[in-house]
Amino acid sequence: MVKVGSGLEARDAFTAKQVDAACVWAPDDEDCIKAVKGSKVLTSTAQANSLVTDGLIAKKEWLDENKETAKIIVEAIL
Repeated sequence: MVKVGSGLEARDAFTAKQVDAACVWAPDDEDCIKAVKGSKVLTSTAQANSLVTDGLIAKKEWLDENKETAKIIVEAIL
């Protein structure tokens, strides 16, 4: 396992052949397939629509004090 800070870093590590697999967002998945000969999508939400690849977790106290910030973050992701 290699910890990275973002999906873009995961994409870059995969396309640089520093890792054998990576969890990335679309359209980075297409970039990975094009960049690394013989690579393929292992699974995706198109294939497994109940697949959960991340989660957002917050303490109740933080959420109570930062409702608008939480809303902005969720809307940006969705």
